[in-house]
Amino acid sequence: MYYDIYILESKGTCVYHQQFSELKDRRVGPDLISGFFSAMCLFSKELINKKPEIMEIEDVRLVFNEYKDHIFVAIIDENESIAQVQELLSKISQKFFQNYGTYLEKWDRDVELFRGFEKQVELIIIKADIDRIMLIEKLENLLDLKDEKIDGILILTSRGDAMLSSITNEKIKQYIVKLIENNWRSGILSGQMIIRMNDQYVLIEQLSDFLMGAILMQNHISIDRSREICKVLFINLKEQVKKKIESVSEI
Repeated sequence: MYYDIYILESKGTCVYHQQFSELKDRRVGPDLISGFFSAMCLFSKELINKKPEIMEIEDVRLVFNEYKDHIFVAIIDENESIAQVQELLSKISQKFFQNYGTYLEKWDRDVELFRGFEKQVELIIIKADIDRIMLIEKLENLLDLKDEKIDGILILTSRGDAMLSSITNEKIKQYIVKLIENNWRSGILSGQMIIRMNDQYVLIEQLSDFLMGAILMQNHISIDRSREICKVLFINLKEQVKKKIESVSEI
């Protein structure tokens, strides 16, 4: 879920704000929030000489993108893919300067100039959602692979964006998603992994250049038997993925 998109000057002036959903217990307005974001960026650069990218506060995430002396910030919930939001912010920043770059040089602080940008932002988000839905539809029957010894399959991108899942345990599903996302953010190639959660094994493997598969085994299956079963299942998954997305560009 998207809560807000902010665009601000590097000095902290709020240039543009668009609210999508109501953030629980919101107590301050766009101008104060913009000042906070600007201070965060300045503090990060002064302290560690790096631009801020992500900040997590309980179930809310702040995603940052700096472009041409302006700061673009998305406030989202914990279920949104950080990689996808970063990509959207990049597209929004480019579109913003494409539309208003010449006006910003002599901007008189009248935010009415940017009022029509809401539709552009919505179109960028909708386009991303449509592309994602089309890919999911292509992959839909991957979950049809049946084996009585598994408790579910999760298909996700190598950046941690969950696409399809038959894993009913939400905590296990979110743990896998966070693990892959954190690996991607840290520059770690996930590759093949085996995780033990409670009494169950989760086996994870790369299915294509940008897709991962995770298989949750039933709790009575040994690790060696899990490897044998998943070896066959992953081969089948890879073959199906190759057939279905050969013409689909990386998301």
